[in-house]
Amino acid sequence: MFDTTKRLFAAFDVYHDTVPHSAAMNMAIDEALLEYATVPAIRFYRWHSPALSFGYFGKFRDVVDYVSTRDLVRRWTGGGMVFHGEDLTYSIVIPANDTVFGASSASIYEKVHRALVDALSKIGKCAVVARGIDPGGIVAATRTAVTVSGYNCFANPVRADVMI
Repeated sequence: MFDTTKRLFAAFDVYHDTVPHSAAMNMAIDEALLEYATVPAIRFYRWHSPALSFGYFGKFRDVVDYVSTRDLVRRWTGGGMVFHGEDLTYSIVIPANDTVFGASSASIYEKVHRALVDALSKIGKCAVVARGIDPGGIVAATRTAVTVSGYNCFANPVRADVMI
């Protein structure tokens, strides 16, 4: 991934946080990375207990039923509900002064995810990019190409989500 991603970004920092954190701490670290990053960065991390993160515009009433079984945290980004447990999560930060920042978020999302799929393939993992409206004409796998459980955070993947 890093070779492909380096072609997208002039410089790129990688952080592998080996200590699992609470949901609140993981979001705080991501927010601090965004505030202080001077070059694009990717952070890989884990959760110390089951958690549910929901997007900035999400409603607490939509997640309140999980308060007794999961840590709840609001992400400072958009998106829907994401169930976390044993998953390896990653976040990508792109400072506003980076040249890539001018591209559409959908374009960046897809390019980074295609690089991730390439990297996973190189280590023998089967991953695909979810199908959706693909203006670039790139052939992508359909949802039926992968197994999706009911609690998978991407049970309803959007275009360019990575499916393993």
